[in-house]
Amino acid sequence: MTRLIINAVLLASLFLGTTSAQQPFSTRCYRFEKTYRQLVLSEMERDQTHIQTEIMNGRRARREEEQFFLKVEKFVQMGTAFAREYNEKGTFNVKNAREVSRAFHNLEKTEGWPRKDVH
Repeated sequence: MTRLIINAVLLASLFLGTTSAQQPFSTRCYRFEKTYRQLVLSEMERDQTHIQTEIMNGRRARREEEQFFLKVEKFVQMGTAFAREYNEKGTFNVKNAREVSRAFHNLEKTEGWPRKDVH
């Protein structure tokens, strides 16, 4: 779409530039070149901005994924320690159970966790 606009402007400037015979050829070429450069630079800036946005979104997604996996790992480690203690000693450690529960609720609050739709 952008290329179509650029081509339309270029064609229009060529036709408008050739109708005014009063202006020297070099002035018309200069205006044409200046307009063309401005259009190309603005397109490059838009592309650069789009690329930078995509890079930032990718970094944010990787950071969120890493945080999610760290929380999963913490929950698994705490759950494993709780289960090991229960199996070895045969006692229910309330403090460790609370920590496992807290780790699970912390995991539920992360961005990657599936949520129920509340209507």
